[in-house]
Amino acid sequence: EFIDLLHFISVRTVKITDRTVLHILKLADRFQMEDVMDLAKKHLIKSKGFDAAKKLLAADQYRLASLRVRF
Repeated sequence: EFIDLLHFISVRTVKITDRTVLHILKLADRFQMEDVMDLAKKHLIKSKGFDAAKKLLAADQYRLASLRVRF
């Protein structure tokens, strides 16, 4: 998980995917990386790979108010 985050912040060509978004959110929140949090949130909003309940859970867990209001 941490390696995914390091790849993302160092290369910036690594895409956030449905597979990586939740652990990138967890680590970005832990290390207070607002830019990474914002990009992960945008991916989660657009993603069709998560149902509304999973998105709301992530919104609550990582204090993503703008994601919460969309549902």
